[in-house]
Amino acid sequence: MIEIVSPKNSKRDLKDKFDIYQEHGVREYWIVNPSDENVTVFFWDDKSKFQFMGMYAEDDKIPVNIFNGDLKVDLTEVFTS
Repeated sequence: MIEIVSPKNSKRDLKDKFDIYQEHGVREYWIVNPSDENVTVFFWDDKSKFQFMGMYAEDDKIPVNIFNGDLKVDLTEVFTS
């Protein structure tokens, strides 16, 4: 699941949806903040909770956990000026 943070709905995007996705067992959750050009990634652990995987920015390549990291998203292609 990829959530793009909206300035007008940031609480809903960051807190409420996080709780909803965790409650429903979403396996991987990315929070994209376009204004700060960063992505925060959480993954579903074996205790039925989201675990923080990392925060990525600039020229990072984000490994997609549900594909065992074999697929990576290059942020230079996501955040273009």
